[in-house]
Amino acid sequence: MDGIYSSDPNITTMAKKLDEISFDEMQEIADAGAKVLHNRCIQIGKKFNCDIEAKSTFVDKRGTRICKEIENTEIKSIVKNDNLIKIKVQGEKENNINLSYKIYKDLLEKNIIAEYFDKNSSDFSAEFRIQKAELNKVQEILEENYSEYNISQEEIIKLTIVGYGIIQDNIVLQKVIKILEENKIIIQNINLTQSKIEVIVDKMDDELINKIHNELI
Repeated sequence: MDGIYSSDPNITTMAKKLDEISFDEMQEIADAGAKVLHNRCIQIGKKFNCDIEAKSTFVDKRGTRICKEIENTEIKSIVKNDNLIKIKVQGEKENNINLSYKIYKDLLEKNIIAEYFDKNSSDFSAEFRIQKAELNKVQEILEENYSEYNISQEEIIKLTIVGYGIIQDNIVLQKVIKILEENKIIIQNINLTQSKIEVIVDKMDDELINKIHNELI
């Protein structure tokens, strides 16, 4: 994997050429939206401890080995996902009991799994993220069952920085926040795991992600 690549116009993935990357790190890249390897492929490789090599179909050169071992704690990839919609449903307190539970159940019945779901510290409002491709189905559910509620939607961007042990180095997050602040980008949410930093923002162009890439990788 090297440079900027994506099979989806709404997803930008940046990475340098890697000799090795762990299953967990590759899974985070796939979950972030990058179309490098299918999620199921990575899961099978990890389950049976079977190394995978990702390489070009057109160039006879060694690719990137996806394996169990974690080579180092450096940043492996940066993914910008423009393919998300944030939806908020707001009701009146006296008319609703655990609205978030009801909405989530309705989504699951239609085979829609929200990427993120939050009940906003109350039982009468809910906020969740979905893929743009699922928007029509979600709107049908909301129009049919929640037409009396205040419903709003907003396009958002998810920036995912992948590298095992990334949360142990607070300098990475400091650099990202500084760049976003300098460019007047509003941060809506930050999620940290052992292998990724995930930042939700309202806007971000490819020039800005290139700045982040140059700063971190």
